Amino acid sequence: MEELLSESIDVLATFKERAVVPRRFRWKGKVLTIEALNLTYRVKNGGVTYRYFSVSAPGGTYLLRFNPADLSWFLESIYPEN
Repeated sequence: MEELLSESIDVLATFKERAVVPRRFRWKGKVLTIEALNLTYRVKNGGVTYRYFSVSAPGGTYLLRFNPADLSWFLESIYPEN
């Protein structure tokens, strides 16, 4: 079952040309290493185009949102492992 969060997080990401790739993130005091990048997509809201990343990391599948306007990251939701 999906858990909706929308919590601010710290993310270590690589940037190459126009590509952004999250590598690990800190949530609730734990650093989680991203094992797989499952899906990426963009959503335009007003003047900002947010980038979304569905990633696999220990504990489940996580949806991350990146705001390129202010370089902020949010953990939007989690699909915990069964």
